[in-house]
Amino acid sequence: MHALQIVWTADRLARFRTRTPEQLAGTLSALDVKLSSDQMKRLDEVSAVSLGTPHEQIQGSTAEIAGGKPELLEQPSVPVA
Repeated sequence: MHALQIVWTADRLARFRTRTPEQLAGTLSALDVKLSSDQMKRLDEVSAVSLGTPHEQIQGSTAEIAGGKPELLEQPSVPVA
């Protein structure tokens, strides 16, 4: 299970810390685990955290906030040199 946690979070964290030889062995065992894109998607879904208030209250009301013109809330893209 430790290896699965490491593999799933590998693209989210820059480094892993271990305190014991057992933790180090578990972390290194993650190098042998390969997850499919479907498995990664499922892990993302089941671990999603609800943002709660006020985010969920605002989520469906952008048209009302912008006076019926949600495109007014879109940020213009700014090219970066």
